[in-house]
Amino acid sequence: MDDALVDDALSELTGPPEEPGLEGLEPPSVSPEDLIAEEPAPIEAEAAGPGGGPATAAEDLVEIPAPSWDDVADSCLALAPAHGAMLVDPAGQVLAARGDWPEPGPQAIAGRLVSMMEKKLRDAPTRSVSAPLAGQHLTAWRVPADEGYLTVVFMGAAPLRADVRPSIDATIQASAG
Repeated sequence: MDDALVDDALSELTGPPEEPGLEGLEPPSVSPEDLIAEEPAPIEAEAAGPGGGPATAAEDLVEIPAPSWDDVADSCLALAPAHGAMLVDPAGQVLAARGDWPEPGPQAIAGRLVSMMEKKLRDAPTRSVSAPLAGQHLTAWRVPADEGYLTVVFMGAAPLRADVRPSIDATIQASAG
């Protein structure tokens, strides 16, 4: 191969860079002063979302799952001075049970309790009931929910005080809605 051909090929790489020409460019039709608005744009201007509609908030993009009934029962037990907490659906089926429950167990207690409350508390469906059971004390009441009344039941050394009920009701209603 001829050394002159190699030098010519490399000269394109090692030669001085060519300056781009400005010929053929037209002067701008708008002055820089015309590009600046007299009033600044508001900072909280809403960006357009997909399809040109309003922007979607980040919270709307991530679905936060509702807590499970087990989580709700744990929260209720933490709010009440009790050994056990149970959530029961309108049909008497246990949604969640936490803590210590005497024999015959949560499912049997729930079925009898919901049936008894349905009969005895027709005129005051959310009134609480309290009774001794197996050397402990059972306290129960019903909380309105979309699908009917959910029954919340606690086992403790003494009946639950009325002042703990509002926070427990709010916890259940937030999850049931």
